Amino acid sequence: MLHHLLNLLPLTIVLAIWPSSGVRAQATEIDPRSAESSRVTQRLAAVVDSSPSSAHATSDATLDRVTIAAHIPKSASDALWSAPSSQMMSGRIVQFNATDLVIEVGDDSDSQQVKRRTFPSQLVQRVDAFWSDPAIAQAVERFDQQQYPEFIAALRVADLNNVPDWQQLILLGKVVQAMHTVGGPAAAGKHFLTLADSAPDMLYAVMPLCWQVTDIDRNVNQAAQEWLKSEVPAAQLMGASWLALGPQSQAAQEALKKLQSSARGVIAKLATIQSWRLVPPPDTMASLEQWFVDRDRLLLPLALGPTEFLADRLTRLGQVELALGEWLRIPVLHAEQPSRCGAALERAAKILESAERTSEAERIRQWSESFSKKAS
Repeated sequence: MLHHLLNLLPLTIVLAIWPSSGVRAQATEIDPRSAESSRVTQRLAAVVDSSPSSAHATSDATLDRVTIAAHIPKSASDALWSAPSSQMMSGRIVQFNATDLVIEVGDDSDSQQVKRRTFPSQLVQRVDAFWSDPAIAQAVERFDQQQYPEFIAALRVADLNNVPDWQQLILLGKVVQAMHTVGGPAAAGKHFLTLADSAPDMLYAVMPLCWQVTDIDRNVNQAAQEWLKSEVPAAQLMGASWLALGPQSQAAQEALKKLQSSARGVIAKLATIQSWRLVPPPDTMASLEQWFVDRDRLLLPLALGPTEFLADRLTRLGQVELALGEWLRIPVLHAEQPSRCGAALERAAKILESAERTSEAERIRQWSESFSKKAS
């Protein structure tokens, strides 16, 4: 299960641990060859449906909360004038995987009042899980505080045997996000592939794709070449993303074209939007309105990367107001990824400074502080 991933982390993480006495303990290295690996019971990809009885294993009234997308724009005018809509509900999640979310809602004290509802996982845009195990809840709190090495270390020593498979998928998504921030795309990509087949669409928001013009280091380039040669569509998409504009662009672009017909809808959508990057910058404005519509048709978490692309492209074209709108959209709609929110606000502040709008830039930087790493 999840321990399998944690024991394969390529990044050496050294923690400084402060016990309750206030005395700083010796830093501890996380050894991937630890005996902890003996606790692995199965691969994460083998997601097993939870039974109804396991959903009610605790009498605690605290419930899981889910947000379901209820409206997807179908036309340009619809996207421009209709705000995205969604419905929220609380209950006990029984199953959540690449195909369905099953949740029981109603009064636990009266079994006749409990109703099981099923939604396509492609419509699930947010899940706030109730973590019944205090150790897991504490680990997730570390993640929320952007204490990523501590978060990973806490999961390594936690007992995950009784954590439902759907919750382990959520935790794996958090691990991938943490690894992207701490170790970069190559490290994150390796572990994303561990959950790709079983992941609900919303977890593809942490898939390490290239959305902006950037230098690609040796580790990412090497990983991308390996991914591109893979038979796994998710790996091919990551590889094509990072190699699409480099020396191997022909093979990468061919892969993107093929992946646009992928049987997995989320991969097909992301491959299609990745192809926007191949459009020459001078041709951007002719496609922009349709790009906005296509971006807004995505499940909300998946729109983060495309928004980064649009903001970066518009910045480079000197479309100041449009670029600012896209950069500022990110912290408003995607606060669950604070590192990327902070980066977006920094780009917005630099645009304002270049335009000598210093007071606005200062307010943006003050906003950015809310996404900065919190103290341990």
